[in-house]
Amino acid sequence: MKKGPSKKLGESNTKNKDFKSEGENKKLFRAILERREKLLIQFQPILDITDNRIVGFEAISYGPKGTKRSKKPALHFPNALFSYAERQGKLIELETICCRSILRDFSPFPGYLKLFLNVSPRSLPKPEIMSILLEGAKQYRNRLVVEITERDKIKDFDLLKQAVLSLRDKGIEIAVDDVSDGYSRLSVIAELDPDYIKIDHEYIHRLVAKVNSGEPNRYREVSGSIVHLSKGVKAKVVAEGIEHPSQLRVLKSLGIDIDLAQGHLWGRPAPAHHWIGEYLDEHRQRSTAGGGLL
Repeated sequence: MKKGPSKKLGESNTKNKDFKSEGENKKLFRAILERREKLLIQFQPILDITDNRIVGFEAISYGPKGTKRSKKPALHFPNALFSYAERQGKLIELETICCRSILRDFSPFPGYLKLFLNVSPRSLPKPEIMSILLEGAKQYRNRLVVEITERDKIKDFDLLKQAVLSLRDKGIEIAVDDVSDGYSRLSVIAELDPDYIKIDHEYIHRLVAKVNSGEPNRYREVSGSIVHLSKGVKAKVVAEGIEHPSQLRVLKSLGIDIDLAQGHLWGRPAPAHHWIGEYLDEHRQRSTAGGGLL
């Protein structure tokens, strides 16, 4: 009797495809570390919502995007790129390259803007990272903000706190990124006494959706805790992932005092040349003429 297509053959094709994809990732990642492939550094504006004024930019590192004819490789996207580096035990090497590239690419921006730069707690205390950041403090005096991201658990709080104190001593501000309802993030705030608290975009989207649907939800109480904690440490609150002014109005209706915001409402991440010059000049004129968003 004639049999249909073998299941094992299908499984073999899948394994071959996965193996090929993994081989391509490995080759591309090695090229990034060896500087044969360039990272794409993009910037997203952060605004003071009281007067709709850009106060700084967050730098986001992307992998190479490939050719126009080919699809973007998996490692183009930041989450995939940094997760891969972590699995390969090369996170510190990648973050070293990112920090150098970001500090270089931000140099054409006007001197009144702050640079928000992400570093993992594991990499931050390392001498190679600290050296780059302290050098950046000289280049961008009182304009550099280090965002501490929590890709992995903080194993040595004392070491991290010492690194933070060294950065602060040189005029570098500290932000805690992706804050939501996780106890670990709230404990980071209490320990590090940051200058900025960035509320996670997914958390904000869930909160706004619950409020708009009229459902009672625990996010209200948790949000109040975040605001209370931010007031206690005298940190500015940054709302991430804002796509419409109504989201800010919902946050305000809940008593969440937002100082700064970022999101697609004001622009997607883009290379430095997209923002410099005419765009920033026009934005300054508009913000001077108009009011805030709330």
